[in-house]
Amino acid sequence: MSIINKIFRLVMVIVGSMLIGFGIAVYLCVQQGSDPWTVLFAGISQLFNTYISDYVGFEVSIGRTNQIMGALIVIFVWIGAKRKPNVGTIINFIVVGAAIDLFTPMLLQFPWAAYSMIIKIGIVLLGIVLMGAGIGAYVSADLGEGPIELLMVVLVEKLNIQVQIIKISMDLLASLIGFLLGGPLGWATVASAVGIGPVVQQSMKAMNKYVWKTKPRS
Repeated sequence: MSIINKIFRLVMVIVGSMLIGFGIAVYLCVQQGSDPWTVLFAGISQLFNTYISDYVGFEVSIGRTNQIMGALIVIFVWIGAKRKPNVGTIINFIVVGAAIDLFTPMLLQFPWAAYSMIIKIGIVLLGIVLMGAGIGAYVSADLGEGPIELLMVVLVEKLNIQVQIIKISMDLLASLIGFLLGGPLGWATVASAVGIGPVVQQSMKAMNKYVWKTKPRS
């Protein structure tokens, strides 16, 4: 693989991760629920800020929680399954977390409460497309899975269970724990869980056909 090819793939990982973070920020601003793992991370963030932040003197944002949990998952998989993360894995959770904290305050400037439910549904669908396109972009760059996908792959290999069952189980568990911690569970969570997969599939097909065709692997 040439240097230019590697740089281009790194750029696609960063762009894809930024799209994911922007999509998550859209969910959080619409306040109709979020994707399952952001429900969990938001719940952890709320728990920390409610009961721990006064003792340590700082609060933890949802984006920073995403980064911390991503790092912990990568370390757990590295130590427990001897699976070393690739550069794309590290870039992914760092950039996604940063993008969430960057875009959320910007988007909160809009009068979300005044929007009708039809508009909110459309915006949630936009969030699903953004997240799916972002995942397709960084996965197709072939520089490593995101932390959650990495954990899913390891569980599939270790437990010898179909990937669909592992994914659904992980999403349900993340949503349940996040909801119990106060995370934003709602109809958009279900829409996200159902809708992102097909968008990712189409995104990867488009990337492989129109982008990597002109940037062949070497």
